Amino acid sequence: MRTTIALLGLCVAGLVTAGCAGSPRGQAAPEVYVSMLRLLPEENGRRPFGVTLLLRNPNPDPVELRSVDFSIRLGPAGFLEGSIAAPAALPPLGDARLQTTVSSEFVASVSNLISFLQGPRNALPYTVEGTMRMDTRPPRDLRFEREGEVPLAISAAP
Repeated sequence: MRTTIALLGLCVAGLVTAGCAGSPRGQAAPEVYVSMLRLLPEENGRRPFGVTLLLRNPNPDPVELRSVDFSIRLGPAGFLEGSIAAPAALPPLGDARLQTTVSSEFVASVSNLISFLQGPRNALPYTVEGTMRMDTRPPRDLRFEREGEVPLAISAAP
């Protein structure tokens, strides 16, 4: 009888462990980078920016996202906040680019912003942080934060 109970206990523990290993909780969090920042022509006194986020999936399984909320600090020149609400699928061991347009009153003047460009690549130092909302059951949020440099493209007025 004890052998049967012990064997049953081992089977249950094995099933629980196998179930956890295959769950999204066992996945590494996708990496988030700002791959492009585009300064768009002014609209109604606000300065819009085109933002492209690069999401890199380090997992051998796809990752389904519901949304990404983010804020980007642009060195000492200000910050941007935005949200990408469209669902996205990150392929296994692959990348996806998500684009959005945000407006900000929290960015220094364009001339000050341009003065912070560094090096021959015209790159701005940035820190991006936020939350990815996973399309899982139960829903799960993953926090992210990364520093880097992003090129600044300037669109001509229409």
